[in-house]
Amino acid sequence: LAEDKARQQREISSLAEDKAQQQREISTLTEDKAQLERYNAELLQKIQPDTQTQLDEIRPLLGRKLQEGEIWYLVDVQWMKQWKKYVGFDTWDRSEVGEESANPGPIDNSNLIPSNEEEDILKDHLMEDLDYSLLPEVAWTKLSSWYGLADGSRPIGRKVIEWGMYEKHLKVEVYPIRLELGCHPLDQNKKVYKTFSRIEKMSQVKEAAKEVFEISEDKECRLWHRYMTSHYEQVKENDVLQECGIYSNQLMLLEVKNVDGTWPRATYTQGTMNPTRSSDSGASGYSSSPYNTRSSGSSGYSSFSNYGRGTAEPGLCGLQNLGNTCFMNSALQCLSNTKQLTDYFVEKSFVKHINTNNLLGMKGQLAESYAELLQ
Repeated sequence: LAEDKARQQREISSLAEDKAQQQREISTLTEDKAQLERYNAELLQKIQPDTQTQLDEIRPLLGRKLQEGEIWYLVDVQWMKQWKKYVGFDTWDRSEVGEESANPGPIDNSNLIPSNEEEDILKDHLMEDLDYSLLPEVAWTKLSSWYGLADGSRPIGRKVIEWGMYEKHLKVEVYPIRLELGCHPLDQNKKVYKTFSRIEKMSQVKEAAKEVFEISEDKECRLWHRYMTSHYEQVKENDVLQECGIYSNQLMLLEVKNVDGTWPRATYTQGTMNPTRSSDSGASGYSSSPYNTRSSGSSGYSSFSNYGRGTAEPGLCGLQNLGNTCFMNSALQCLSNTKQLTDYFVEKSFVKHINTNNLLGMKGQLAESYAELLQ
């Protein structure tokens, strides 16, 4: 027992020495880090132009117009405001120009990025001028070379794209579409997220999915979009994301053709439980897919891209969401299923009641558009 006790004491003593050594090493590393930070700060001061030169070089760049394809960078708005105070950007606020206490220091974008995220994503619901400022690439390059980046911060670059479905305009795509990719048969543990621009085509999404799931180039594949929990729709490869109602965090399912030339989501004969329409249906018009599907083809139902081209009975067609129009679509469905109101518009009885003299009205445009939708 005495020997065991002595051995334990020696082990405790050894552990104490190891801990002391670790603490000395941590102390040394802390000193080295502090010294490195002082060196970097001195270096940045040497390469930083004077405040007037900074102002003269950056001010014209901030008013630059967007050009399609350019990369613009997000900078924390508080850092940007402090920099403006430091260089005297605003003529009415020059009390701290050149003061070392007003120096903004390294660019810190940590407030824009979720903690513990390695991907190039941002916190939700950030707003320009409230949370971040946008800088053209040349302005970002200058400022980041003068001030450096704070620990835990990184460059946040976003592309300028032609935005909008009907009326196009240039905009910095701050929030690209982040899609969930899966491969048939769907394995919940093997889904991955990838980010795509709204102007990319579905074919690019499919190629990205093939790369993620290591599907060889010679394999024929097709892509499905999950728009409800268990409802899927085959997408067209030439469609652009922003024009076909695709939103972030939606699942895109890759299906690989079988060696025998059939598809895993194969058709089956009428009479099976809960059959659903599918473009694979052939003459039967039904699918044996484990997922309910909604797709264009010879069936009585058509996808949003073929709306009005099928043989569906009026009143039984759905409405594809365009942007966040789901609430409006729900209201339209309720109105259209009010028989007396629908008859009133379909039979054009509403025409004689249009008030064209109301200065605050629509001159009948809204009523005529609704009637056209019903018809």
